[in-house]
Amino acid sequence: MWLNAFGASTHHVYFGTNQANVGEATPTSPEYSEKITSDGNVYYLSRSLEPGSTYYWRVDAEIDDETTYRGDVWSFKTEW
Repeated sequence: MWLNAFGASTHHVYFGTNQANVGEATPTSPEYSEKITSDGNVYYLSRSLEPGSTYYWRVDAEIDDETTYRGDVWSFKTEW
């Protein structure tokens, strides 16, 4: 879950286990997970997570067809 960017009705979610890959990912990258529209702000994982692993995620805000702001890369670690 995230706070939607001002003026953005579309957000792009990136997710993976490599911080650099998530940080540099584009919509054609394997880390691209989903396009969220209509002011949605929740992404549900459709896969199981490995115990003791660190995961990285990023949300980009699309203002219009020509303007997308890249989000920060965030992380969390699963328990053993």
